[in-house]
Amino acid sequence: MAEKTPKQRYIVVMDSSSVGVTKSVNLMVNQINQKITEGYIPHGNLVAIADDEGNPSFFQPMILRAPTPPASK
Repeated sequence: MAEKTPKQRYIVVMDSSSVGVTKSVNLMVNQINQKITEGYIPHGNLVAIADDEGNPSFFQPMILRAPTPPASK
């Protein structure tokens, strides 16, 4: 039986597409929502920068949510 690879505790979701700001933001939102379903939570602010041609890049740091301890009886 193969061992499961542990998830990284800290990740940065990035989108640097040149499809325009609106579509880029929608792609980024989808990526962030996917990571939330995998157990990550946003950590800090969304960072947006533009290159020399004005193409945006977005970065969202995220951390792995700690497992919830079992309820005591």
